[in-house]
Amino acid sequence: MIITETITIDGRELTHTYSDTYKIRKVGTDEIYDDAIDVLNFQYEETDIVLDTPAPTESDLREALNILGEQT
Repeated sequence: MIITETITIDGRELTHTYSDTYKIRKVGTDEIYDDAIDVLNFQYEETDIVLDTPAPTESDLREALNILGEQT
């Protein structure tokens, strides 16, 4: 299942898209991702490639922001 959520970084709203099971492909391209963060709303579809790692949790995303020097 593809999951889409809005996140805010530096006051900018971004779209975080990922699947709970498979890698995702940006529709109309050959671009394949574990997860994607976009400024614009792109459409994604699941591939048949199983993820090697679980989807990031809110805690994982906060840790990533801390590494980047953002306050959470």
